[in-house]
Amino acid sequence: MQATSRWLPSVLLPVLLTIVLAACGSSGPAAVPSTTPAQARLSEDEAIEAAIVQASHIIGDSTPQETSARFTTYAEALAEADLEPSGPPPRADDAPVWLVRLKGLFHEPRPPGVPEPPAACFELIILLDDSTGEYFMLTLPPAEGCS
Repeated sequence: MQATSRWLPSVLLPVLLTIVLAACGSSGPAAVPSTTPAQARLSEDEAIEAAIVQASHIIGDSTPQETSARFTTYAEALAEADLEPSGPPPRADDAPVWLVRLKGLFHEPRPPGVPEPPAACFELIILLDDSTGEYFMLTLPPAEGCS
């Protein structure tokens, strides 16, 4: 009996310690940045409103015909919208952003003094920083289906 009682602590203790340390050091779901709307500072409506205000130089008096906003990471937004930043990336890949799309009849920006062409159908794609509500990337690809 003496040999058994000395053997259990010397074998069992390191095994239990390993299990406890492994559980504490786990990098499960808590280590993955969350990009669920519940974690966003802005609501979907606030993101769309901020995008409309900040793109007013393009939208002008027009009302977007279609709007959408999705809370995601910077890397996922770039991939989904097929965008590439020029120069160094303005955000970390896992930074929380809003990918906002506004579709409608808009005017392409022109330098001062250049006549404004008629409005055309565009899908304005805007990336908003969730923490500030400011846009840091904007693109204006042609679209179809505006009336």
